[in-house]
Amino acid sequence: MYISTAKYKIFSPSTINSGGCSANSHISSTDSSKCLCNTGYQTNLAKNGCVVIPAKTNEQICKDSYGLNSSWDGTKSIDGKINCNCAVGYAWNVKKTGCVLPPAVPAKTNEQICKDNYGLYAEWAGTKTDDGN
Repeated sequence: MYISTAKYKIFSPSTINSGGCSANSHISSTDSSKCLCNTGYQTNLAKNGCVVIPAKTNEQICKDSYGLNSSWDGTKSIDGKINCNCAVGYAWNVKKTGCVLPPAVPAKTNEQICKDNYGLYAEWAGTKTDDGN
């Protein structure tokens, strides 16, 4: 039997040595037939002991928190938290919980460009000047 809790991984007492828990673990205070990994440890692949939780890089923390299209910008805030930004071509969603593709902006027609540059009543004549405008 293998059960996960919010903070710790629990493993079966059949792997307990000499009536106690393996290294880096302790007996559960709510179920003495189970052992819990100590803080900073997680169950091993065989689920019969505890191993150190690998440290994450700041880059990995950003990706885990905000998705694959985020990255650490190399700086930290005044309170010591890392600053994450969205990758080129992505933007924060409304709640700033992840990086998403921004909505596509349709390309402007020559008529729209003409009105933007010369006013509402301007009309594109269907030709461009020598400089391409």
